[in-house]
Amino acid sequence: MFLWFIQPVLPEICWRPLLHSIRETAVKKFSFAQVNFQQGPKEYNSFYLPYTAGMVACYALSDISVSSKWQLDHLLYKRDDINQVVEKLKDQDCVALSTYVWNREWNYALGKALKNVNPNIIIVVGGPEPAVTDDKIFKKYPWMDIVVIMEGEYVFHQLLKHDFKNLETIPGILINQNGTAVKTEDAGRINDLEQLPSPYLNGMFDQLIADNPDHSWIATLETTRGCPYQCTFCDWGSLTYSKVKKYQLERIFDELEWIGQKCVYVSFTDANFGMFVDRDELIIEQLLAVQKKYKKITSYTMTWAKNQNKAVIQLAKKLNEESLFASQALTISLQSHDEQVLSTIKRKNLKSNKIQEIYEACDKNNVPVETELILGLPGDTGEKWKQNFYSLFELGNHMGITFHKAQILENAELNLTQKDQFGIKTATIYDYFSDNYTQDDIKENMQVVIATDLIPFEEMLQLWIWNNFIKAFHVSGLSVYIARFYNKNYLIDYKTFYENLYNYVTQDSWFVSEFNKTKELYLQWIQHGVIHTHQDHNTLHGWNLHLRLLMELHRQNKIAHLYKVLENFIQQTFESQYLQSLLAFQKHTMIEYHTLKHFPKTIDSDYDFYGYLVNDEPLNKAVSYTITTKEDPNMSETLFYDNFYFGRKRYFGNAVVSK
Repeated sequence: MFLWFIQPVLPEICWRPLLHSIRETAVKKFSFAQVNFQQGPKEYNSFYLPYTAGMVACYALSDISVSSKWQLDHLLYKRDDINQVVEKLKDQDCVALSTYVWNREWNYALGKALKNVNPNIIIVVGGPEPAVTDDKIFKKYPWMDIVVIMEGEYVFHQLLKHDFKNLETIPGILINQNGTAVKTEDAGRINDLEQLPSPYLNGMFDQLIADNPDHSWIATLETTRGCPYQCTFCDWGSLTYSKVKKYQLERIFDELEWIGQKCVYVSFTDANFGMFVDRDELIIEQLLAVQKKYKKITSYTMTWAKNQNKAVIQLAKKLNEESLFASQALTISLQSHDEQVLSTIKRKNLKSNKIQEIYEACDKNNVPVETELILGLPGDTGEKWKQNFYSLFELGNHMGITFHKAQILENAELNLTQKDQFGIKTATIYDYFSDNYTQDDIKENMQVVIATDLIPFEEMLQLWIWNNFIKAFHVSGLSVYIARFYNKNYLIDYKTFYENLYNYVTQDSWFVSEFNKTKELYLQWIQHGVIHTHQDHNTLHGWNLHLRLLMELHRQNKIAHLYKVLENFIQQTFESQYLQSLLAFQKHTMIEYHTLKHFPKTIDSDYDFYGYLVNDEPLNKAVSYTITTKEDPNMSETLFYDNFYFGRKRYFGNAVVSK
């Protein structure tokens, strides 16, 4: 969430000063753009506060030698019309652009347009996205003057302090020398984060909030900075393998107090939240305290530490039990369960027995788990991809699996070296962001992997269809207790159960029709970069099209049909002694839109399926279950469908079972 990136040294080139001139006025103006799409369900009208821009600008202006001659004029946070923005910024002395995949094309269009109307504007570009290893970057983007490498606070401060003069003496930048990229010495990491003032606490965003009373705001919170991993698909790990730096707790507590009063959502940007358990528990306690005090923060998210332990589970349990609103899943960034694939992407996970302990502990403590998998990584095959799921089911993770398609990030090793090595083919995709509502002519895009040397495109397409099946039936919970029961009671392994079930449902006319429609949408997605569905909601895009079957089952009221198909399949394939009671229990754990108002409810069963599956308790005993949910019973139907994506980390659609 900050301006950073490292790169190899470019060839030495004789320095000549930039031709642009900074006007000699008493106070010069600079503006900062860190724009993003509207976030979350449309009715929330939510936007991110421009945290990165605020951090960089705050540090620069905290120096009197800078603030006495420079002022921040505009702080841009959303994708307004480019022509209007150009008119607003054309007389600036400097415009800085914080750039990542969700605003790259918009930023580049703005920078080019500004340079056209006023060649004297200094354009500074930073963030993870600029291709800092490309020695032709300024041939491609001649309107760029300076590119910031790695963290931006110190570097941008120096640029303003020196009025963009003697640039060769300022570490951490690429300089456009008549189209040639001249790299200065490395800036190095910022070791003392306490030198960086908080944009929340110094009033940077107060006017922005006051000017937009119709917005609900999303805050970004850094409690640490840095990542010790080197994952080749990631533009943190590949090039910034680095020691983790910490902010002081007092500052974090004060920021959470501010956020609790102003924002509805807080996104923790730590690469490994929970790495410092005792400290992070105090942070969670402060989050819960301000949530209860102001009752404004309704949601939060964090990227949990890569290697989990029982202490981290207790942190997630505390959040789930004490939060006033939605729960938060414990994320396990597995990416693959295959050792060869993990070695290729420079990733090391916990051993299977340790992962199983985590899943079992989460299951018993009612802590949602979200395991992330990526399809299209180098070394992966179709069989390995499916086996990921079967292995996770065996280990005890069932409903918390997130599907990702491999993406090519500009400065990640996957792009710089592995793309050619592993025969990776991509498609340019335009609907890969939370752009459900913003309509403009500038389309952001991602390069998404559609084939590798081991997964040709036709096989990849069939895997995408299969993802619809396994997501709807097991991962979203529609058949999860049934499959778990047959696995435990009859020793039917998950691969056997679901391969037979997949073959069975592909003989059903309704499922076949839906699979064919999904295939057509995927082909449309690859060809045009977007899909156009008939849904009256806006959540479904090509990148989360694996949700389509699940959503259509609900939209078309086909849940009962699914259970009839399941019933017939089991009667024809397996022992059916407990089937009717098991089906009844399974159905009660599912939430449909028309059943939202039926919770909480109590049901009786002749068999304790839940106790048997979760806690190894006797099966053959009568039991009374309480079925509850934290979901809003009065939510709109549109929001209900949106939550299959936005609520995935809290297992949306599944009730909580207790005895």
